[in-house]
Amino acid sequence: MTSLKKLATLDFSDLLIEDTGSFLKHLFGASQVLTPVEEDLIIDLAGIKKELEEKGSDLNEFPLIYDGIIYRVSKSKTVNGPLYVMRKGRSEIPDINKIGLPTYLINKLLSPERKDGLILFSGQMGSGKTTTACSLITAWLAKFGGHAVALEDPPELPLQKQCTENGRCYQIDISGKSMADEIVKTLRRAADLIFLGELRDSNAISEALRASINGHLIVATIHASGPKEALQKIITMGSRLDGNTTMPTLAQGFEAVIHLDFDPIEKRLSVQFLFAEGQHEHDSEAVRAKIREGQFHTLASVINAQRNKMTIEMRSQRKN
Repeated sequence: MTSLKKLATLDFSDLLIEDTGSFLKHLFGASQVLTPVEEDLIIDLAGIKKELEEKGSDLNEFPLIYDGIIYRVSKSKTVNGPLYVMRKGRSEIPDINKIGLPTYLINKLLSPERKDGLILFSGQMGSGKTTTACSLITAWLAKFGGHAVALEDPPELPLQKQCTENGRCYQIDISGKSMADEIVKTLRRAADLIFLGELRDSNAISEALRASINGHLIVATIHASGPKEALQKIITMGSRLDGNTTMPTLAQGFEAVIHLDFDPIEKRLSVQFLFAEGQHEHDSEAVRAKIREGQFHTLASVINAQRNKMTIEMRSQRKN
């Protein structure tokens, strides 16, 4: 008989559990298709449902570790009773060189000169933002050492397990807490890198921007439809609290935005990106000036130019 533990090996993004049935989403690459859980898993699902009810009796969002997988659980009250949507994480964080990012981008992100500022990973739900960010953090710690602190609501991947000889990441579950308050506390923990698992509100964005210009390397995820849109969202939400100071603060602290799109059927990752620094020394100030002045419509040409530069350099490296 198949056991519930086999779920860890199946290809799905979400497990939905309700009183009338249970379903898997993205099973075997069938995008947006819900597939009923097989009959021989029903008894085991009853056990995990009991665990969910006990753990989440007073919580709407919380992490649940099952068979070595961290699930991000979201509980909703429907007309037919509770619904649990369990977003499946990974048992291991993949090597940054094996997730589909161009080597050119990896080298830029892991530049020894990138010791502070803000690196954003943007995309829609399921695009791989968190996985890519965690792969970068693991690689960063392996290369430079030190320690990172991850503030997540809730944790999705086993970052704290991925310690290296010279580096370690400490994960903090901030479910039900203020990310902004936790950022302030973390600044006193002397972290070399701070990971923010999704910027959602003005207070968190304000503190993240402030930390990025005060000697801290901030890696964060944000929901957005493109690199320009990610920066605009930061400005829009940050301005609600900090007003006109948001754009110059972002311009000063900005290092890079990496936008991800993942095709679950083709299993293919596509990337758009914008770095503060470009081909020439003055490019950094040019990009920062566009952000400072709110000229986001002009960033498209910069994004294209940086992508063309990457293509040329990668072709040159292959020839050599």
